[in-house]
Amino acid sequence: MDSPTLSEQPLSHQQCLGVITRPRCGRMVVVTITGAPPLALLCVVSTGGDIIVPTGTDPRLERLAHDKPVTVEFPDEAGCTITGVGLACPLRHEDRVLARATLPRGHTFDHGIRVLIARLTGSRVVQR
Repeated sequence: MDSPTLSEQPLSHQQCLGVITRPRCGRMVVVTITGAPPLALLCVVSTGGDIIVPTGTDPRLERLAHDKPVTVEFPDEAGCTITGVGLACPLRHEDRVLARATLPRGHTFDHGIRVLIARLTGSRVVQR
């Protein structure tokens, strides 16, 4: 009897969006900005796929990332690895409302970034 083999199945932008927007909840994301170490933070994904990363009362990420390219990675999200690239901008009022409604109580939303996602790519490990 042959043992099953595992292979990676690529995911389209739309498939990746489907994985990270359902269900709507706080997710861990690794944010990487050129010249800075990666940061693992809690985020919310908007319906359109932008990544909202509140940092509470700490403005450092907002200052460091403003108008710069950012890479975000969702490691092992529903059996998939998903990576996105986009441009960082400050949080908007609507982002704070969405984050407050989604993230755990006690989290503050004074600062943070919204990553305007240009492209999502990903893969899923499947058994054959």
